[in-house]
Amino acid sequence: MMTLKLDRLQHAIASLGGMGVAGLILVVAALMADAMVVAPLEQDVDALAERNARAALLRPKAGAKADSAGQAGPALAETAEDTLRHLFESAKTAGLSLDQGDYQLGQGLAAGQSRYQLSLPVQGNYADIRDFIARMLNDDPALALASVNLTRTAIEEREIEADLQFVLYLKGAP
Repeated sequence: MMTLKLDRLQHAIASLGGMGVAGLILVVAALMADAMVVAPLEQDVDALAERNARAALLRPKAGAKADSAGQAGPALAETAEDTLRHLFESAKTAGLSLDQGDYQLGQGLAAGQSRYQLSLPVQGNYADIRDFIARMLNDDPALALASVNLTRTAIEEREIEADLQFVLYLKGAP
């Protein structure tokens, strides 16, 4: 019985010819690539789309409890002070020098919304500054990078002085 099935398979492959076998191999390789590469990437894209949809919603008013849907992604700070605390802790973890930061309430975008403008002068190497910015933007979807100003005192210096300008969008009264 097994020999009969093997004979049929050999006959089918032989009838395909060289080009047919090459095509069959390519089809199998494409199916494997889809299962091993494309499907996980599609899941990542779906997760990012969901995160971006959550980011489109402004965070709840300070003191309000987050619902269970808000708990699925990264924890969001409920106040500007929470975000600043997280910024300072993350800068320290990244090995950056951040002695002080400045934030001020900006014009509201619409009724019931507020915007904080955050200015953070940091010092460190370029890779650490870049990673810090990426981590902060990934951790808090209500945080936006407004500008980056990098300064190096001498070409051979490894340390860079960066003035990072973030905007934090909040819903409700500050």
